[in-house]
Amino acid sequence: MLSIECIYPKNNRYMWRIIDYLQREAAAKGVKKPGSCFGSFWHQLGYIAGEPMNVWAALNQNTHHLFGYMVVNVCLTDPIIMYGDILHLELLEILPRHRMKGVARQMVDWLKERAISKQFSFIRVPHNLDETAGFWKKMGFAEMPGESGLWCAVL
Repeated sequence: MLSIECIYPKNNRYMWRIIDYLQREAAAKGVKKPGSCFGSFWHQLGYIAGEPMNVWAALNQNTHHLFGYMVVNVCLTDPIIMYGDILHLELLEILPRHRMKGVARQMVDWLKERAISKQFSFIRVPHNLDETAGFWKKMGFAEMPGESGLWCAVL
């Protein structure tokens, strides 16, 4: 069973696991300097370090192993603030050994439920990557005329 939890402030150990994963991936790709490629270690680290309250980890409920993580543009833990516009899913990363097992689907379904409870109108994925376009279409995301990225209406 999957549990999705905010990594800050009480789950900081998962932030270090994410950073360790990103460092290993960067080393394997030979990324050595900031800004060398979009989606790189440096790019993702900037999102994670910049707003740790916006980072959510997908964990195994029994073992607490990290399966993946996502970064959104707002703090979803605030029980008082209700939003009504667009929730941006900045990053969604599933660790390689957990890919193709439904983890991303569960995370996006969870995010849709949270978006509805916070009264967002849309979820936006900023980049239309060819290798993941099929997944996003299955999840109900589509291109919006005149807009970049993929969009999903939630209300």
